[in-house]
Amino acid sequence: MLHFNYRLFLVITVVLAIITFIAFTVAFDNDVTAQKSFFISLSVGFIAVMRFPVHFLLAGLTATPFYFSLGLIINCLFYSILLERLVYYLFAAKHEEE
Repeated sequence: MLHFNYRLFLVITVVLAIITFIAFTVAFDNDVTAQKSFFISLSVGFIAVMRFPVHFLLAGLTATPFYFSLGLIINCLFYSILLERLVYYLFAAKHEEE
């Protein structure tokens, strides 16, 4: 990968991990209390997105809490790489126009 920005990757990973933790906690609380609000619906939707690659492809392996959490970490890393590359290409395209 050309010009991979490790600092941006780390920042995106930490931000996604914090948001995922908060959303997972809110979604878990929603399972217990069954409250309805925009924030809770958004959190449940975000968890559905963050579970995509690993939990969809390896559903049987993520049955235990340890592997479920490990899957979320892998997904955060996967999305961080995608977002870092997206930012790189957007800025590279912007600088090519100038």
